[in-house]
Amino acid sequence: MAIYKQEKRVWETGEVFVSIDLGRDGYSLTQSQIMKIHSRLTRMTSNLCHTFSLQIGCEIVNFFIGLVINIFFLVNFSTKKVTFTNPQFVFTKLLNSYWAVFFLCKLWFIIYNFVATQKKGNWPVEFIQKLMNRTNDDRLKIQLHMFLNQLVHDSVKLSILGFLPLDFSIFYRILIATCSYCLIFLQFRIAELLDE
Repeated sequence: MAIYKQEKRVWETGEVFVSIDLGRDGYSLTQSQIMKIHSRLTRMTSNLCHTFSLQIGCEIVNFFIGLVINIFFLVNFSTKKVTFTNPQFVFTKLLNSYWAVFFLCKLWFIIYNFVATQKKGNWPVEFIQKLMNRTNDDRLKIQLHMFLNQLVHDSVKLSILGFLPLDFSIFYRILIATCSYCLIFLQFRIAELLDE
């Protein structure tokens, strides 16, 4: 509530958007300056994401291939007529299980960090909405609404070259594709076992 009172007192001066107190050398920013800063930061985030998106895309493809290969071997070993007392069979199955879980966890960790970064990058929207709900000044609401519109339209969005959003949907897509490949392989394996 103390932040809001300070914000309202500064807003009532007309031009000033936020007052930043840096000890004796305090200064103020106007609404247009804050909007320009936000716009530049959003563009910088987008450029940074595009810079590393090819590497991120290759890593995600690597995780997908590793996951499919390890689950492929798990399904293949599960359908073979091998005794479970064979130590080589048990070790191979445990190793493939470990790597499949490792690829899933690593993929989840990377995507979770992108989602958390995106959420933290968009926190000003929630803050401005709270300020709008707490104020009764119409002039302040109009200025906050203008800034909120810019925040909503220039929100932080992370993607791979602008085509594939980096959120939890990519994780679910990879799981669905992996299950589809495993089902197809299992159908071929069952057909081979029936022919024998």
